[in-house]
Amino acid sequence: MTEQDQSEKQGGFGQAAQYAELGPAEPEGAEAGAVIDTEVEKREAEPIEVQMSRVFDSEWFAETLRLFPDDDRERVLGCAVEYMVAMGGGDEAALEGYLSQLQPVIVSLDYTSYDAFEHKKCELLVDAVVTKLGLGDSETDESKEQIFGYVKDNFITQGYYFHSFNGVFEESIREHGLDPHMRLWDKKELKDISDVCERVGEVHPLGWAHLSSEGTISVGDDADNIYGYAASSPEWFAQFVADSHNMGGPGYDIKAYARRDYAAARDNMERWIHELSFRDEAAIAAGAYSNLSEAESERLMAFFEKHWLELAGEKSGPKLALLERRAIGKDKTMIQSYAAYEEKARKFGDSEVSLPRAIALIMKEFGWHDIQLTKRVEPQYVHIVDLPDYTTMHAA
Repeated sequence: MTEQDQSEKQGGFGQAAQYAELGPAEPEGAEAGAVIDTEVEKREAEPIEVQMSRVFDSEWFAETLRLFPDDDRERVLGCAVEYMVAMGGGDEAALEGYLSQLQPVIVSLDYTSYDAFEHKKCELLVDAVVTKLGLGDSETDESKEQIFGYVKDNFITQGYYFHSFNGVFEESIREHGLDPHMRLWDKKELKDISDVCERVGEVHPLGWAHLSSEGTISVGDDADNIYGYAASSPEWFAQFVADSHNMGGPGYDIKAYARRDYAAARDNMERWIHELSFRDEAAIAAGAYSNLSEAESERLMAFFEKHWLELAGEKSGPKLALLERRAIGKDKTMIQSYAAYEEKARKFGDSEVSLPRAIALIMKEFGWHDIQLTKRVEPQYVHIVDLPDYTTMHAA
């Protein structure tokens, strides 16, 4: 069987090694193995944000995404992020193997099977840790403690919270860190635009900008939704031009901003403004909201044009900030060992007591989940990852 036949038999997986740039191919035999081992070790020793950025920019990852249903791809990226954090980085071939095993699981389960999916995901993660640590048997008490401790240390003690953002804010974040009191837009301007819209009955035209733009920054420990937030950052602008209840009817393109599709976004705006400008006069006389004035219509369109230039240009690609847990005091978990988990689980009569269940508790149920930061996090605790663009994520 040729390498091409083997790749096709595996459904397209097996590309990471093919696309990895491991240096010159001239050495042969033991010398070649030593060169490859050295290069792999160098790559694994790189900062985790460098490893993640390289993975998400790779052709093999783009091809792997296309093997999953379109609706599941953002979740797959989240799984890849969680895997690399839990494994402390790791070689790309191992990650690809993990995703190849995850693919039939995701395809066969719907979103109502969340617990079953998390359990299977953690089973595969346990297998990956067993391989990485060279453990012959994962069922001994010693092995369970090693596996549990390895994931806990990487995911919690030395782990990260996640903050998705628009690439236009990268320079500011690298310089100032995550600062809840720093915004690169005028809050008064946003308030004035909201007032115009609400005068004619459009509630929250900028989403929750009045909350998320005032003294807090949202971060979370669940990677499932990081891509959606990144592609739609800042959320208030995505809500304004596409992804809101105001534009949920027929003819609107709710992903126009995520795709950075100016023509579609402008069409949304023109359609919406027209609807707000030509309401039935009889209905208005009977107590309905009044129409937008011509000046107000021009003001809304000017607001759109200004912020599209600022927020949807070449530097506006989706980004992920890995925020060190220790910087915000979230680097502890309630259970410090597998034995302690097992004791508590049996005491409380859990229906299942297992290593995958313990790992799931560390990564999800014992997590602190979404929190609002009110104090600045210094730049040295924030590590920035380049995510794929929307076209790559959702290619046919």
